[in-house]
Amino acid sequence: MRLNQLLSILYQLSVIVDLYLLHRTLDHRLLIKNEQFESDLEYELYLARESLLAIVLPPAR
Repeated sequence: MRLNQLLSILYQLSVIVDLYLLHRTLDHRLLIKNEQFESDLEYELYLARESLLAIVLPPAR
């Protein structure tokens, strides 16, 4: 049982790290400022990142 809990926590941490790396990969300021995306893939990645960050991170105050 404890091993399953540890693996679950490690998986959740890896998801958070992946989200952080995705966030750092995209130039958030440029995308928002220009409201332009060079490709559909870039736009889809932006939407996915925003959706996942909204789930994982608390709202900014």
